[in-house]
This record gives sequence, structure tokens and C-alpha cells, in this order.
Amino acid sequence: MPKFLRWALIIVLLVLVTVFALANYQPVEIRFDPLNSGPAPLRLPFFVAAFVFVLIGVVIGGAAAWLRQAKWRRRARERGRAAEGLTRDLAELRAERAVAVPARVADDLPRPLDPHI
Repeated sequence: MPKFLRWALIIVLLVLVTVFALANYQPVEIRFDPLNSGPAPLRLPFFVAAFVFVLIGVVIGGAAAWLRQAKWRRRARERGRAAEGLTRDLAELRAERAVAVPARVADDLPRPLDPHI
């Protein structure tokens, strides 16, 4: 996403959040006890309560997605380790081959027909 478009989207979202907050500033009571026998209810502006509950939903959803993707992260780690091992093996084989091939073998290779090459 281009930088300008990203900033435009952020500004539009901030304006929408501000309009929502200004339109919903009346206090609401938040109770977690259905029998009303506990402590006094929490009194917050509606937009604060809405933002808090949206934030809680985002955190719960993110945690669920993170947990659901655990097997893919594990598989990527295993394959990364395997790729590192194969890279090390290839480097060792190349080093062995460089030592094992005598320098004079290069002299035995066919020469191009054009002497200017």
C-alpha cells in the first residue's frame, strides 16, 4: 500500500473514531454482576466502554489466530533448520571438491576455438 494511501486511511479512521466519540459521550453503567449484589457499577462514557470491548475482542481474536497458526510456525522452524543443515552440507561438499580436484584438471579442459575469447 502506498504511503500516501496509508496515511489517508489512518486520517479517515481517526476522524470516524472522533465523530463516534463525540456523538456517544453519555455515561453508561457497566455491571458484571447480574444479581446487582456486588460492588457499584462502573460508570463510563459509552465510547470508552465500546473502545475497551473492541480492544478486548481484538486481543482475544489475535490470541486465537496465533494459537491456531502454531503448527505452521513449528513447521517453518523445522524446515528452516533443515535448510540450514543442507546449506552447511553443500558448503562442506564444495570445500571438499575444491581440495579434491587438482589444479591441473583445469589445464585439460577444451579451449575455445576463437583465441580472442
